[in-house]
Order: sequence, then structure tokens, then C-alpha cells
Amino acid sequence: MDLSRAPPEKIWRHLKESEQVRNSKFETRYARMNPPAELYRPVANLRTFGPNKGLLEGRRLSEGDIKGLTILVQFKDVKSNVTQEDVDRMLNGENYTENGNFCSAREYFRLMSGGKLNYTNVVVGPITLSKNRQYYANHLLVEEALDMAIDSGVDLKIFDSQDEGIVDAINFLYAGQTQYIGELWPHNYFLKLKRGNMKTHFYMLSSLGRSKEDMSIGTFCHENGHMLCRWPDLYDYGVRDGDFEKSAGLGYYCLMSAGNHNNNGRVPSPVCAYLRYLVGWCDNVVRLTRPE
Repeated sequence: MDLSRAPPEKIWRHLKESEQVRNSKFETRYARMNPPAELYRPVANLRTFGPNKGLLEGRRLSEGDIKGLTILVQFKDVKSNVTQEDVDRMLNGENYTENGNFCSAREYFRLMSGGKLNYTNVVVGPITLSKNRQYYANHLLVEEALDMAIDSGVDLKIFDSQDEGIVDAINFLYAGQTQYIGELWPHNYFLKLKRGNMKTHFYMLSSLGRSKEDMSIGTFCHENGHMLCRWPDLYDYGVRDGDFEKSAGLGYYCLMSAGNHNNNGRVPSPVCAYLRYLVGWCDNVVRLTRPE
């Protein structure tokens, strides 16, 4: 590239894709968050309609002892000095406050649920994939990473709390900073793979960071809010909301809007009362209507 030459016509700084193109990409990506609809059920979507229809379609695991599998992933060209022990403390630790985090992911869900959800994770890895990071922007890393974890001795049966032959939750955390491109974009998807007598269901993929100073619980809790509780996002989807009004949704006041980014993800907002009510976490309901 000759940097001394002028740019082509109609090319200017900060040029972005049109809103139509961006929305089309988002629609494709979010469609993969839901399992295929059964013949007798409506196609799932991400809108919130009220107490009976406010959750995403699919298997919900918002109470009891739930054990997730977290696989740490490295690339041939990108590594991290974050250790298995570092991640285990962030996900499972008691009185965890390292790096400015308010608490561990387990403690966050325990607090939000009033003790109804005990979500722990078995952390394995890091495992090193066969290609450089850029390759996995266009090729989903999930199947390769899962097979390598199984080959290392991981038994998927211990992650089936309902004894249904389905893995409750799988988290893939890749080395390096977050990549907002292709299949490396942090996401929560449905993917059906069969390994022995076990099937996968929902999984989450996000970044691990370059060092332990990058570690935060916000995105992990947000994506597991989708995966375990089937909560929708509560930020503005633009035209996907059925309107053309610009808004901030619930802004920084809920984990499932922009609240997972508070203090760089280290102090995520509480889950709003509406979403906690939908999964049965509100034991005391105060009705503000005046009695007749």
C-alpha cells in the first residue's frame, strides 16, 4: 500500500457499514442463539412481551446446582499468561475481589437468585488450537476445542444436571483481547454436537484477555444469563425492535443491557427485577395498586 497517495473518491475517515447491513448481520448472528423450533412451537425471537413470553426459547437452568464446563483456548500465534487457577478463582471463588471485580461469577448468580442458583464451572486448559487466530474469525473454533478437551480426559456426563444426555453449559474463553469479527465476536449460540451419549446445546464464546489484569466477570455473566436463564438482551436493537426509534434500552441499569460493562466489566449491574421475576427469583412481590 502506497501511503503517499490520496484515498479513492468517496472514501473518508470512520466510514462504516450502513445500518441495514449491520442489522442484517446481527439478525443472522442472533438467530443462532435459539434452538430449532419444534413443529408445534412458534419460532423463537428476542423480543420481550411480558411475564409469559419474555424469555428466549429453549432449555432453562435457573435453579439448583448447575455445573458448567469452561475451556481455555489459545491460538498458534496468540497466547495468554492467564492460568487455569486464575480463571477458576474468577468463576468459582468465595470473597473474590481480584483485579477490582465485585465478586466471582458464581457469587454473582447466587446473589441475584437469592441462593436459588448455584452455578460452578470446571475449568480446563489452556488448549492450543491448530491454526492462527485469524483463521477462526471465519471458522468456528468450538468443535475443535471441545474435541481436544475430551481427548484430554474431560467427561461430559458430569455436566448433565438434569440427566437428559445434554451438557448444561459450555464456555469457551480465547486468548487475547476481544475480537469483534466473525466467529470470534463474543456470543451465545445453540449448536448440536453429539459425543458418545452426550449432546451439546447452548455454549458461550468470549475473550480471556492477554493477562490476568484483563479479567472481568461482566461479559461472562451476561452471556450466561442468555445461556442459563434464557434472558433476552434489553438494549435497543434498532429496527429489530419493530420501530425506528433510537434508545438506550435499559442503559447501564441491568446486566442484560449495557450494565455488564460497568467499571470495564468488573462491577456489572444487578439483573433487573423484571428478568428476575420471569425466572422465579422474586419471592416477595409488592403490588402498588390500591385495594378496592
